[in-house]
Amino acid sequence: MEIVKNVFLIFSSFLIILGAFASLMSAIGMFRFKDYFLRIHASTVGTIWGSVVPLLGVALFALFDDKLGSGRYVIASNSFLTAAVFFIVGPLGTHLLTRSVYKLRKGKCGDANTKVDI
Repeated sequence: MEIVKNVFLIFSSFLIILGAFASLMSAIGMFRFKDYFLRIHASTVGTIWGSVVPLLGVALFALFDDKLGSGRYVIASNSFLTAAVFFIVGPLGTHLLTRSVYKLRKGKCGDANTKVDI
């Protein structure tokens, strides 16, 4: 049973590190991409992979860590519910923003006029 706990603890740590790497790549994409639609894609990737995946890692870590006692179920359930909300709301908000820009014809994908300087 101890081996299974260690495997899940290592896997949850991997998920947290993967989320940090995805957040870094999303931040780089926000600076490197020139089009509005590509930048909004990078921010959505940062939202999903940079917040949902580490929250799932925290939930797994809390479930299999014995040092947290009975509070581990509270931490795991809160992390899982927060990840579920982010998973639903993040792409929904991005879709609404992108659709409104597309409907207003402020930018077309690949158009040089959609470049946003920071």
